[in-house]
Amino acid sequence: MNLKACAGGVMIGLWLGTFAPNLAIAEMAPYADKGNSLQQPHGRIFYLYRKVQNVNTEEHKNKARQLIMTGQDYSLALAELNLVIDLDKEDAEAFLLRGLAYTEMDKFEEAEADYKAALMLEPENPTFYYFRGQNFLLWPNSGSTKGTNFTGQYDWVSTNKVHALEMFQKALEIEPGYIDAIVGIGDVCYTIGTKKQEMVRGKEPWLGKAIDQYNKVLVLFGNNDVIKAKKELAEQTLRAGREAEQERKRKEKIRSRIG
Repeated sequence: MNLKACAGGVMIGLWLGTFAPNLAIAEMAPYADKGNSLQQPHGRIFYLYRKVQNVNTEEHKNKARQLIMTGQDYSLALAELNLVIDLDKEDAEAFLLRGLAYTEMDKFEEAEADYKAALMLEPENPTFYYFRGQNFLLWPNSGSTKGTNFTGQYDWVSTNKVHALEMFQKALEIEPGYIDAIVGIGDVCYTIGTKKQEMVRGKEPWLGKAIDQYNKVLVLFGNNDVIKAKKELAEQTLRAGREAEQERKRKEKIRSRIG
């Protein structure tokens, strides 16, 4: 540390304590009640009492939204949203934004609690279902459950992926044509299809559904490079699975002849 700078800081502190006990520093606090803010010297230490009033919750939500969107500081975003929620526990958007921050921090359980709280306040908001589905999609596996593989049969898949699928489908039920939810269903199906250990018989229904969803988006939304890349990846995965299945059958046939 620069000793001169340190000494300078000490001298400034001594000057403030000795010669400027009444220096107005309430401006440092944007919501300070300047009439009631007190600055009391006590052994060179100052105590600033501030009364928070007239808090603009929309301003704090906007700050949090920007912090989350830019990935700058999720902990500060949480602090902004905690203030809003403390003041208004019926602000559904604040719960949603805090859930988004928790999701970005991989705190999926805390995020789920906030998405549920948002939906309790606005149960017909498709955006809330969409982001809750995204949280389930990113949440590591918490066991397996039965889910439809879109061929009329049930399949054992990740419980959280089934919940993600349900959330995206609910968003589409409320708002048909919700592009993000259609993509979300495709992403869930692709994830399940690539995670499954079975050969192509287990993968194909899921990957096929993913491709169908991406095609639907391309028809509605036009040539989007991200969606085209997702579709191509799903097609490559499906093609590789089919080739692997053909090779497996060929080897089995050879072994049966030798045996």
